Amino acid sequence: MCPVRRLLPSDSLAVARLASDKFDRQSNYQPLICNDFDRRIYEAALREATSPIWVDDANGRLLGHLYGATLADSVRGVKTWTGPDGWSATNDNSLKRLLTVAYPFWRTERATHHVVWSTLPEVDQWEALGYQTTKVRGIAELSTLLAAPDPELTGLTIRRGSLDDLETAIAFDHLIDDAQGVDLASLTESQQASIEQVLVETLDDPETHYYLLEDGTEPIAQCLTFPFPPMRGCWDGTIFLSDVAVALGHRGHGYAKTLVRRALRDALEAGFTHAEVHWAVQNIPSQVLWTSQGFTVTYVQLERALD
Repeated sequence: MCPVRRLLPSDSLAVARLASDKFDRQSNYQPLICNDFDRRIYEAALREATSPIWVDDANGRLLGHLYGATLADSVRGVKTWTGPDGWSATNDNSLKRLLTVAYPFWRTERATHHVVWSTLPEVDQWEALGYQTTKVRGIAELSTLLAAPDPELTGLTIRRGSLDDLETAIAFDHLIDDAQGVDLASLTESQQASIEQVLVETLDDPETHYYLLEDGTEPIAQCLTFPFPPMRGCWDGTIFLSDVAVALGHRGHGYAKTLVRRALRDALEAGFTHAEVHWAVQNIPSQVLWTSQGFTVTYVQLERALD
């Protein structure tokens, strides 16, 4: 008899303990991983989940749990996503059993891939099941990161951008896509329109700060910051830094570092305590930038086709 079954209300406390213990282990391995975990809130979230949650039940002792939310958009298609709090497994066989039951259900939701966030010590479990690392999350404590003075600008200016800079943002977005291996020519008109609409909404968001480094009126580099939404495993007061790009012909001069430090110093002065960045594993310049800036890898994203 398969020990994997759907979550019952009476399982909520045990699953919350599995998740809480997991965050404790992760933070012991890497202190920048937040283990501020409220079990009562998590138990309530389990009871309110709209997608099924599976548990691995060994005669009344839960060995693991698994949750995935299936989402769709015009660019990435239909994928099932599992966050750091969405799974636990006390051994490799438990994880395999959970996935064996979950895959058929996710396929009925038309998901083509499963995406999961994992800490570094757990990556081997997923790779053994055919998952491949696609993205990395890095964390830095702002007061430590910005302890040294910022470099001085010489003949350059930094300003906050707006919707008036949409064309500039689109041009930089194409540079980012190219660095991440996206074939721009393969995007349909609908996908391109969707991407541009996201940029419009981003620049129009009052919580998003769009920074431009310019030489006169020539845009040289850009970055975005916005508050990270409350999420288990993340520090309160985290600013998310994204869309960092430097124009061709201006790279290798430290412009990205200069712009990023200005943006993060603004965040520190606004009361933020931590910063988070994501980068694609094939984007070597981003990896060099973030690790040299002092960001530490906390989670990695892995993905597998649901074939």
